[in-house]
Amino acid sequence: MLRISTQMITERSLSSMLRQQSELNDTQQQLSTGRRVLTPSDDPASASRVLGLNRAVDTLSQYQSNIDRLTSRLETEEGALDGITNLLQRVRELTVEGNNDVLTTLDKSAIASEIRQIGDQLFSMANSRDSGGEYVFAGYQSGTRPFSYDLGVYSYNGDSGQRELQIASDRTVADGDNGFDTFMNIATGPIATVNVAAPTDPAPAAITAGDITIDGGNGNGAISIGALRSRPIRRSERSSCEMPSMPSVVKPG
Repeated sequence: MLRISTQMITERSLSSMLRQQSELNDTQQQLSTGRRVLTPSDDPASASRVLGLNRAVDTLSQYQSNIDRLTSRLETEEGALDGITNLLQRVRELTVEGNNDVLTTLDKSAIASEIRQIGDQLFSMANSRDSGGEYVFAGYQSGTRPFSYDLGVYSYNGDSGQRELQIASDRTVADGDNGFDTFMNIATGPIATVNVAAPTDPAPAAITAGDITIDGGNGNGAISIGALRSRPIRRSERSSCEMPSMPSVVKPG
């Protein structure tokens, strides 16, 4: 016959109370956190699945962070390019306006002053920064000011790289364009080629049709111009035909 002492009964009662208190504590934690598995030992199989889901959530959060960053940088670039387009359109309008003999020297000086101010604005927009303080058009060198100006020479200090951010497991998107490809690597060529027929002796009083042809270089062929009466060019016209000196451009090494 097994005897149960009072001490044994007390110890069993105390152990049962502690176990129930621990279970109550676990239940309260489950209710407060909304999670059934609090530690891997509660349910190893479920805990393994939870860890996998947590990694997937962290990955999606990183993708969303990249998307937000891309949106911010591309919106900054788009705003800068829109502003630059508007400024270039204004330069075009001023150029057409300035090609007028009626304008006085003061009028032309005002137009030239406005164009210089527009050049300063273009220079500032080319050095735009995003919300994080990084330069938009510097390529990989986002901490380096991409464009500098010294003694009539514009220099590009960035590189030709293009950063990309991953927004999905199989998708990356560029976060902008470098300044070299955007502002400097621009195809150039002759605006027009003029061919003049050899003059006869004595020189004719007028240029007949076909004596001058202009090839605009756009693949549409030559355009003949004729019946232009010859006359001496005035000094004012000669000066208006001269091209203004343009600042030099230095490409990245």
